[in-house]
Amino acid sequence: MNDILALTVLVFGVLIVALALRGFIRAHRNAKPPRSGGPPERAVHRRRAAPKVSDPVLELNPRSLLVDGSNVMHWIDNRPTTEALQRVLAALRNAGNDPILCFDANIGYKLVDSHLDPAELARFFGVAARNILVCPAGTKADDMILRLAVEHDLTVVSNDRYREYTDLAPKISRMTGQIKDGKVELRLRSPVTAS
Repeated sequence: MNDILALTVLVFGVLIVALALRGFIRAHRNAKPPRSGGPPERAVHRRRAAPKVSDPVLELNPRSLLVDGSNVMHWIDNRPTTEALQRVLAALRNAGNDPILCFDANIGYKLVDSHLDPAELARFFGVAARNILVCPAGTKADDMILRLAVEHDLTVVSNDRYREYTDLAPKISRMTGQIKDGKVELRLRSPVTAS
């Protein structure tokens, strides 16, 4: 009887040590290493250069266009809804277009309060994951949208005028619109031509 009690105490002791060690390892795995030398970090906010974004692999065709998903989602009552984007996507497809969705990195947090990758977003919008681009954190979808639109001569669906992009915005065709009484209204805006 004493042997069974001693064995039970030993097993529980080993379990407790193993759990404590596991917690210690998890806590220190994500800890930042101490700084070595140099001045202490300042609480000054500096504008950092956006990380270099690798070009996405796009399957383009003559009907392809870029949809600024983060913008179009606000076309109903100026608040982000999946309904707005789904209606615009349906209207674009009915007109024979092949939409490619572009989102800021925080799109998942606007929808479900967590990160969503293209495969997860595909379920929300009925678009193939390969036709969904999500910008990495620290970058803006506008940068990628305009660069891709200029490089591949794609129309952009958005009400954003991209005023801070004076070098790229005048070169793109833009389709603007609204959802009024449940109906999607779209207008094509041609690029500005130099005279």
